[in-house]
Amino acid sequence: AGAPPGGVGSSYPAAHGPLAAERPGLSDALDTLPALHARWLRGALDGPPPLETTATCASCVMCAPPGAPRGPEHFLPSMKCCTYLPRLANFLVGGILRDRSVAGRVGRRTVRARIAAREAVSPLGLGPTPAFVAAYAEDVPFGRTPALRCPHYVETEGGTCSIWQHREATCATWFCKHDRGATGLRFWQSLEALLGELELSLARYAVRELGLPTGDEAEGPASGARTKKKRAGAEGDAWGAWAGREAALYVKCAAIVEALSWEEVSRIGGARVADRVAVARARQAELTAPAVHAALARGPFVVTGRGGGVVRLRTYSEFDLIDVPTRMVRVLRQFEGRSTSAALSHIEAGGVALEPAALQRLVDYEMLVPRAPRPRRRRAV
Repeated sequence: AGAPPGGVGSSYPAAHGPLAAERPGLSDALDTLPALHARWLRGALDGPPPLETTATCASCVMCAPPGAPRGPEHFLPSMKCCTYLPRLANFLVGGILRDRSVAGRVGRRTVRARIAAREAVSPLGLGPTPAFVAAYAEDVPFGRTPALRCPHYVETEGGTCSIWQHREATCATWFCKHDRGATGLRFWQSLEALLGELELSLARYAVRELGLPTGDEAEGPASGARTKKKRAGAEGDAWGAWAGREAALYVKCAAIVEALSWEEVSRIGGARVADRVAVARARQAELTAPAVHAALARGPFVVTGRGGGVVRLRTYSEFDLIDVPTRMVRVLRQFEGRSTSAALSHIEAGGVALEPAALQRLVDYEMLVPRAPRPRRRRAV
């Protein structure tokens, strides 16, 4: 990623999803998402968001370059960012099972294996197993823990996802780096929250349409404190006439959900989805119409390396380091106690030109953050 005007450049390009250059048919970020998610977001958002232009899974930049030694910050190429077990809503599972493409063959097999294991399997879909939840809670290194590798990851052709066209909200919206730094992160986090809420509400809707319960009794196997007999009974009650025909139920759920328009989806989601749509639109406005606040202050960051007049910093994310000229870091203190315009004038008088694009970069990476107004003193009466 080349440095924009002003000399502030990200140290690495982004690392998730297909490069625009690799898929020239892409026009916006929604084209990189599963078809259902893209359709819903085209109805929910105020126009399509921009692509993460340098994002790529095929040549993950979180892995060490070919021939270079692997450092502690690098992901293992045998798993990349796929040390995560996705929670797949019933209609997503159904979509995977109906996918007859060559690419989807492995996905069908891995999903059937999860169903056959009978762990965290319910009419609502497939969840993370208790063993995975316990291991994930240990805060082990992300992208570097083989025991947490996703069962849908395929270690061929540079590492691919066998359920890519039907992946869930977290996998669809997670990027290790962002063209707009923390601004981009906040936008994609808002989409994750929106899509996650939609997945849950639509999974419940599909189950209701099939005449099954949607409460706790449908969430899957009971806790280990219950006897095997009670657990088996609870599962049978949850599945009803579909007991033993889990795959058929998931395929039916896919047909139900895929037939819904955005207006129907929005109505089913109700107030919770409406609230998340509002947040996503607000984050989209920040992403597409950048604005620098009238008063800024230096944000927190950690120096991870330096040399050649450049400092490498960790700001909003441990994955998205940024290289900044040393002279640029030094001028950040000029924003303390001054308005943004006054600080820029003072910096320019000192011989450093901070171009608008570079200033926006500093804000996006939270090297500069909005300064809270000072509370006014009350006049004595």
